[in-house]
Amino acid sequence: KASPYTPRKINHPKFRNMSLNAALDYLSDKPDGEFVVRPSSKGEDSLNLTWKFFGSIVVHLNLREGPKLPFMSIAPKLYLNKDEFDSLDDIIHKYIIPCNQHMESLVRHNKFIRGEIDYIESCLVEDKKMNPLHIPYYYGCFENAPQFVVLVYMVKDERSNEKIIKEYIKIKPGGLFFHSLNALTTWLVQRELSITGLSKVLEEG
Repeated sequence: KASPYTPRKINHPKFRNMSLNAALDYLSDKPDGEFVVRPSSKGEDSLNLTWKFFGSIVVHLNLREGPKLPFMSIAPKLYLNKDEFDSLDDIIHKYIIPCNQHMESLVRHNKFIRGEIDYIESCLVEDKKMNPLHIPYYYGCFENAPQFVVLVYMVKDERSNEKIIKEYIKIKPGGLFFHSLNALTTWLVQRELSITGLSKVLEEG
């Protein structure tokens, strides 16, 4: 059976000539934040970075290579979305490591829950019963939204019905979409929320 990718000769400790399935198997027993760079089926001007983001949540990043001479094993410029990097190490230090540090901080937060969304929603309902005047909220991470932390909270809508809201906040090297976890939490705790209020602030970033 033909390989879905062309093996590459790239001298870097994080590079492996392996398929997606092999990469997932390789990362399965590794700690959160670990990753592997591998060839891309898109061709020899692309690389894939497979990243064990949190638990079973895996992020796949496509790294595009800039122009390179025939003797070069990898281009001197790499692109992740619209950002330019000078090397794989540059991507690791400027993108992967900062994002991992933000996730480590998030997981230590006392409002972070490891669990599915149904479990978090049930916790919100119980919290609201215990303290009706309180705005209950938690953070979580889910497989359907890799590289995002989800703020899940309960408020009353315009008809005074309880409603659970989910806000998806991307983890970026510079912090969360809301600048920082502390800023988001402080804003949520200190203000009486409306459904549109939080959304507006999140959009403004």
